[in-house]
Amino acid sequence: MKRIRPEAVRDFLSRQASRRAGRDVVLYVHDVYLSLEETAVLLSQGADPEELPRRTIFTLYSAQAGLPFAFLLVEPVKAGGPESLERLRDRLDAFGVSRPTVISSTLFADRRSVSWMLRNGWHFILSSRHPVETFEAYFGKLRFPSGDEALGEPWRRNPLLGIDEQTRVLRWETPGRDGGPSKLRRLWAHGYYDPGFALAASPDASGRRTIPSLLGDYGETPVTYYHTIAGGLVSRYGVRLMPNALAWSSVRNRGFSMLLTNSEKEAFAAANAFRRQDFQYDLFSNLAERFYLRPFSYGGSEPEGVLLAQVFLQFLGLVFFDATRKEHSKSGLWAEMYHTSLLDELDTIQRYTQPGKGARVSALTPYQKEIYGKLGVRPPGSGRGR
Repeated sequence: MKRIRPEAVRDFLSRQASRRAGRDVVLYVHDVYLSLEETAVLLSQGADPEELPRRTIFTLYSAQAGLPFAFLLVEPVKAGGPESLERLRDRLDAFGVSRPTVISSTLFADRRSVSWMLRNGWHFILSSRHPVETFEAYFGKLRFPSGDEALGEPWRRNPLLGIDEQTRVLRWETPGRDGGPSKLRRLWAHGYYDPGFALAASPDASGRRTIPSLLGDYGETPVTYYHTIAGGLVSRYGVRLMPNALAWSSVRNRGFSMLLTNSEKEAFAAANAFRRQDFQYDLFSNLAERFYLRPFSYGGSEPEGVLLAQVFLQFLGLVFFDATRKEHSKSGLWAEMYHTSLLDELDTIQRYTQPGKGARVSALTPYQKEIYGKLGVRPPGSGRGR
């Protein structure tokens, strides 16, 4: 870890940005908390969820390449707002990024932030912590679908997600620059309703229908805390169809969740773009579970430098994962197995050194060879790969 210097990390990310950034950049926002056990202890002791030790990670993706090319690790961004966006814009300038698409489940969904992004030409896909109240503020009383009503307007059944969805258009008033006249801009509000909610919910003492939680009163727990146990809806191949943030939002909001966007005009497209955030959270939470804010023993390394080095290594893992996922999708293997299942299948292959004969690769099963063939890659041990 001591050999991974901050300046070397910045240089690597700058070179990747010059190659891959392009015009369309997607920026994912997520926080890294303490480990599950440590967070539970702090919450049980009455800690304020907003004050838990954490960092905010911004991961930058090239929409054209479909790969991450940089990240920013900053102090926790607690409330968002134009001030935070101004600082973020200054940081993005170093990568040559001026107008990203922001995808966030916890930040920048407030009115001032949305107006700032509209005024500065940024795109966004944002979830609301209070989707029912937000929806009703613009469109009136929210009527949840029931029975055949789910198939009528304005609700539509999405067979891919197994939920009901609707899309409304709203006119958002944005203050003009330098005191100029305000402008009305068009946004899309996508609403999602899980019909299984009525089956799982039960009335509490006050008569309000709730879903029992493994963690007690989920109303007092940060949203990201739930990602570690929220599974969402799963397809036959193990793909999480419903993003975790939306799945747990529906748990807390009578089966309803919502995305606000000026980027994706279709409800499924917005949810699908939002879903990529799940894997990033899982990956960086693995870092949190093992290293984040624990005692360090790296002999002279400052904790901040070690943390940056660990985030950098996890980021490289994200790059490799997305690169192999692209080949997985192109090959048609997606219809047979989910990507993590594919990696698990190939994870049994071992490379070892045999005395007098150099490096050798363990024997591959016929199925492993078939997978490599479909990926268009030579199996290990058979010569130089593609």
